[in-house]
Amino acid sequence: YQVYIDEWRSRIAPLPAPEAWRELLIELQVPRFELPHRALREEIIRRHRSGGLPFTAMVLPISIAWGAIRGLRDCGLNVLDNVSIVVTGDRQEAEFYTPRFDMVRISTAAHVEKAWELIQQRLAASPAHALCRQINTEMVYGETVQQR
Repeated sequence: YQVYIDEWRSRIAPLPAPEAWRELLIELQVPRFELPHRALREEIIRRHRSGGLPFTAMVLPISIAWGAIRGLRDCGLNVLDNVSIVVTGDRQEAEFYTPRFDMVRISTAAHVEKAWELIQQRLAASPAHALCRQINTEMVYGETVQQR
């Protein structure tokens, strides 16, 4: 994620002090067998009703971004006009989403290739220590970050 953080710093704003993260962080309790989209939407609405959202940008996995967008719209807010969204992940159909997300793309194909490489190494040598590999990211510019 270092590439992503460097890009974020250069495009949006310096990262706040660690204490500020607590106010900005959204942690969700998702009921068993439920999608996190509903919990995220409800948390955004709750925060908005209790004095407004303490942020103007959100960074979240692409898989739950629609919950955030629905929550913002339910509060009368719009992506780009009021809140920028950057997603992380990789979806083959992402190019067809409207709006097209600004995305830190973490290639699914690269994950699979690295996982297979690690499995083969584990089977061949059976190392006692944990194996890990770094996967490069790519910043894909879309329509969900306001340029200031």
